[in-house]
Amino acid sequence: MELIQAIVLGIIQGFTAWIPVSSKTQVIIFGTLLYQIPYSTLLAFALALHVGDIIALVVLFRKDLLSMLSVRPALSDLKNYSSLDENKRMAYFLAISLACSAMVGLPTYLLLRHTLTDLAASTLLAFAGLLLIGMAALMYFSKAASGKGEAGIRAAVLTGLAQGLAVLPGISRSGITESAMLLQNIDQARAVRLSFLMGLPLIVAAVVMFNFTDGYGSLNLTLVAAGIVASTVTAYATMSFMLELAKRIKFYWFALILGLIALLPFILGMVFHLGV
Repeated sequence: MELIQAIVLGIIQGFTAWIPVSSKTQVIIFGTLLYQIPYSTLLAFALALHVGDIIALVVLFRKDLLSMLSVRPALSDLKNYSSLDENKRMAYFLAISLACSAMVGLPTYLLLRHTLTDLAASTLLAFAGLLLIGMAALMYFSKAASGKGEAGIRAAVLTGLAQGLAVLPGISRSGITESAMLLQNIDQARAVRLSFLMGLPLIVAAVVMFNFTDGYGSLNLTLVAAGIVASTVTAYATMSFMLELAKRIKFYWFALILGLIALLPFILGMVFHLGV
């Protein structure tokens, strides 16, 4: 791998990590097609590039993270969830969703990691995309109220369970969580923000666990550093753009855009026989 290749792959990772496609899969596909880099090297490099996602998340959401760290949990808060301030609600939402993700993610990964292809797994995300497109059409033509759902305990559980499926190959974590929240009629700006924050502990866990299971020993540190810098800058820009987009367009247009993007991995996989 050369320096320019590491930077290009870092840009691809930083962009695709925050839209409804699997960033790891995209890095592997582009690294193979453009540069003929071995799969094992690309897999390790793709996981290492997640450090850029972590840095971008911490920088972009530093105020939210500091506020949530100051929250003191209490069981009585759950009974009065709707009356809590924004920081407490967000902290509980993330904690509950993370617990549910762990409950689903670990057994799913152990049972299906060797049997499910990227194409088969992306079918789940494609199904969510179709639901979003149908929902967007219904809201557009009926002029129904949208984005009024509550990001409460029930939404945290359902979104966390959906996020657990992101351990499978071909599943976009941000795509599946944003889809889950939009399908519960949660405001798109809140859905995007919560989805990004939900990703932080899982991304950290993925980077750490890969070090123990496979290791990063074969990677060149200079190239990894260059890729991480490119990934950090691109991830920060992509997340900022997605947050701004979610604020500026109507709920049904955002659902439609997200749904169409979610279909792409499945369509491309069918056309080019990827993951079969």
